[in-house]
Amino acid sequence: IRAERSTRMLQQHQDDQEDMEVDGRNLDDADLFSDTTSVGGGGSVATSAARSKSTLATRTSGRSKSGKGRRKQERKLYSTKEGSTHEDLGLIAELHETLSSVPGIIAEIANITRIYLDIGQIEGGLSDLQKEAQIMLTLCDDVKPKIWPGQQPVKERYGPEVTVEDIVRGGMNAASGYRSPLELMDAHLRYPPKFNIDLHWKLEIL
Repeated sequence: IRAERSTRMLQQHQDDQEDMEVDGRNLDDADLFSDTTSVGGGGSVATSAARSKSTLATRTSGRSKSGKGRRKQERKLYSTKEGSTHEDLGLIAELHETLSSVPGIIAEIANITRIYLDIGQIEGGLSDLQKEAQIMLTLCDDVKPKIWPGQQPVKERYGPEVTVEDIVRGGMNAASGYRSPLELMDAHLRYPPKFNIDLHWKLEIL
């Protein structure tokens, strides 16, 4: 009986050992599978990130090229180089920028004259400075109609809402000579800049 019992215990011990080995292999396999999955998942994430980065770079590059092309076209359109296709438009654009700075100059002159008045120094060239500023404003008012003679874009001038008078006036302008194609310019450049100047910028005491 003792021999049989010893045999059964030995057999049970051997079975337990085999089960432990199987469990160990299964555990190792599970770890290996887990590592492989992690690596595979990381590769997928890396691939996805790379694709997203590539897409973003493509979009950024496209916008950059579009912006460069637009700026190049504007430089070409507003070129003041003698003999360029639209030299007149370039000159009009530069004159618009120059005239737009006039209100700021007048404001500076007004500040200067008031500062000198506050410190009691109204002698000297302040009166001449105001006169020169007024001459500049008068000159601006004179040249605006010559730079922007009130021409309407061709596609708008002969639209469904024009009157006979508009058509006749347009024909007269066309017959008088070359007309700058203002319709090609940015909207704010098609018209003279508006001056927002304080009516009381001058000191009457000077």
